[in-house]
Amino acid sequence: MIIEKIKSHIPGSKIKKQITFIFLLSSIIPICVVGLFAIINARKQMLSHYETQLETEAIRVKSTLFDITTSVRTNTQSIIENQSFRNLFNTSYSDDTKAAYDLINSQLETYYSTSAAIKSINVYTDNPDIPSNGHIYCLPDGFTKEPWYLHMSANTYTTWTSAPYVDRFGNTQYELTLIEKFLTNDSPYSTYLVTRLDSNSLRNRILVNNNIIMASIDQGRVFFSSESGWLWKYMPHYSEFKNQTYSYTGPVTINNKECMTSIKTFIPYQSIPYQSDNHMYVLVSDKNAYDNINQITILYSVILLFATLVPLGIILFFSNYFSMRIQTLKTAMHQASLGDYNIIDTFRGDDELSDTFNDLKTTVNYIHEKETIYYQAKLKEQKILNSQQQMEFKMLASQINPHFLYNTLETIRMQAVAHGNRDVSDSINLLGKTMHYVLENTGTESTTIEKEIKHVISYLEIQRLRFGDRVNYKINVPPYLNLEQFHILPLLLQPIVENSIVHGLEGVTQNGHVEISFILEEPNLYVTIHDNGEGMDEETLQKLKDRIYQKNLSTASSIGLRNINMRLTLMYGEDYGLEVDSKNSAGTTITLTLPLSKIIDKNDLFDLYLMRDKYLEQELEYDE
Repeated sequence: MIIEKIKSHIPGSKIKKQITFIFLLSSIIPICVVGLFAIINARKQMLSHYETQLETEAIRVKSTLFDITTSVRTNTQSIIENQSFRNLFNTSYSDDTKAAYDLINSQLETYYSTSAAIKSINVYTDNPDIPSNGHIYCLPDGFTKEPWYLHMSANTYTTWTSAPYVDRFGNTQYELTLIEKFLTNDSPYSTYLVTRLDSNSLRNRILVNNNIIMASIDQGRVFFSSESGWLWKYMPHYSEFKNQTYSYTGPVTINNKECMTSIKTFIPYQSIPYQSDNHMYVLVSDKNAYDNINQITILYSVILLFATLVPLGIILFFSNYFSMRIQTLKTAMHQASLGDYNIIDTFRGDDELSDTFNDLKTTVNYIHEKETIYYQAKLKEQKILNSQQQMEFKMLASQINPHFLYNTLETIRMQAVAHGNRDVSDSINLLGKTMHYVLENTGTESTTIEKEIKHVISYLEIQRLRFGDRVNYKINVPPYLNLEQFHILPLLLQPIVENSIVHGLEGVTQNGHVEISFILEEPNLYVTIHDNGEGMDEETLQKLKDRIYQKNLSTASSIGLRNINMRLTLMYGEDYGLEVDSKNSAGTTITLTLPLSKIIDKNDLFDLYLMRDKYLEQELEYDE
């Protein structure tokens, strides 16, 4: 039935479709079926192989830990079960107990020095009559400050635990620790033998390949890990460890990457060190397993894809050749009809279709040239209009000659000097400097802080002539700062100082004060302008900040401060700008934050740090 439908369908199709259909039916489909089966089977075998390897590795790690912990417990058992040692810690220290005291110290030292797996082995007791010496420590105030005690299992005589220890270099180490309690008969004192395993020794015995290996005790945190970032964190799947025989092999996300993982449990009656109720969990992960499997899968898929697409491409190329050329010509003509003249430059073949395309290309180029001439004429006309506008602007700007203003002010100043009016002469001199600085820096991108400060001083002196003792000022510059080295936007500081006098000192009738300070704190230079005016309450201050930081320019209130903040933000970035702080009866402080990296040369910045450090050292020596 299917064959009959195929026979009836083929003659009714175009040649292009017939060739493609037969080729797909006879070659491509069988190749795809066989290839997909081979890829799926190979992937399953690789997954099984990696899982077996990881389970074997997990068993090896379990065996290694079991061997180490069992060996440690066996060696410490003779000390715990020694009756003379028990009696020693239940009584007062005397000449009669000295022999037992020295013997236990000797045995602990011998075991410590002969076992590479031991980081430390010590006895801790709260019997105040026992002296601290060697491996014996008296803790009369109890054990609550000891890490091993805080993490040990309650109501147990023998337990394994892990706890963070801070070494003498200040580094935190997480070590597997065996805690054994000396059995006593109605003694008010408690004594523990604490054996800490060396993490480096465990690492040397456990880490033999590039797998990720972790180990934890009970449901606690990881005490051993080949990845340092996992120490003292909870092991993946730790919430499932309530099942004391937990076993898992499969994908686990570690360090944001899916890894093939095997997790095994130490079963108490088979593997866990005897006389202990602990359960240890071992995790072994191959971080490259899935990558390798995926790479092989992709490689096989690419091979299969290549084996199907190349023959298919060849067949399709020959069947589509003429229809593609016609479609290309049709598309080019459609683009030209829509006014898009960016058609292809070449056309394959050398026949009537090629001649037709060449005629189309000639027509399109002719239309394109005409449009280009038209747009060039428009641009030329616009350029002439722009030039006329610039000439008109220059004519208007030239109507005010800065030199005329300077000469006029200087003439007035000399007349004041001739008439003995020194105050008028000084005022005109300061005004001339101010106007000269403003006109000189209008349209410029930078100036030095030194010039900016001189301009501010000129302005402040004018205000002093005007208001007298009502306006005073002080400029604080650290000795190691050379203000000529710093380049900032011009006309930044004077508007802020003017704001401090006009608004900050508005209610001050005498002894008004404006203080400008420069503070170097890497990586920024801070400039603060403080006035001792009446200040503002929190509501008024917040309204001022809203006006400064708003982007709506419809209101003219606080436009000077807002413009300064916008200039700093646009020039240096969003992290820089202007901040305002004020309190009632405490004045107002405005702080400018400037990036050192953008306002001073790198070589000068290095020299500046040297001078700053030298100055601070001298100050420190002077204070001492």
